[in-house]
Amino acid sequence: MPREELVLAVSLALLASAGLLLPPIFSPDRDLVVVPVAIALGLSAVLRVPDRRCEPLLVAFLAATLVLILLGRWHAGQSAGEIIGGRIPFNDQAGYVLDALRLGEGHRLSPFSSRRPLHVLFLAAVLKVAQGNFAVASVLMCVLAALALAALALAVRRTHGTTAAVVLTLLCVLFYRRFVGTGLSENAGFILGCLAAALLWRGAGT
Repeated sequence: MPREELVLAVSLALLASAGLLLPPIFSPDRDLVVVPVAIALGLSAVLRVPDRRCEPLLVAFLAATLVLILLGRWHAGQSAGEIIGGRIPFNDQAGYVLDALRLGEGHRLSPFSSRRPLHVLFLAAVLKVAQGNFAVASVLMCVLAALALAALALAVRRTHGTTAAVVLTLLCVLFYRRFVGTGLSENAGFILGCLAAALLWRGAGT
């Protein structure tokens, strides 16, 4: 097994253990030791791979990382201000999810969701693809976030090198992990923001 693939395997194994085997304090959506180290190791390995292999490997690694964070949150089952038991939308996001489902059935937005129409439109599209299943929609948003973040990481690597790309991507994942599995507007903001930043970065570098 090549060295890069071995490091990736170790990285994902650490992430899986943090989410599924270790106590809830190591839940990957909040741990400050195991998870950051595992992600940094994986990113350092994959972003040093030549371009042709790097792109699919980076997307796959980021998607696996975010899905493992999601599974860890579900497994821990901890409640917070925006989610119950790690799975059930609560407070603001419950309104967004409900209105997104209603929008998918042809109804109008409520005055509450009209304050953030772009997010609700985005969430409605994802839920439509997921046939109204919020768990499946959460996985799809992880994949979309991985694609968007990979585009930004590769754009940064092209102009500023591997180290800058690793640091940027790690910080982005550590920021976004809190919102994985939620219906909050940060999902649409993160995905669309990464895509916009990647396009601007590439445009500025040409």
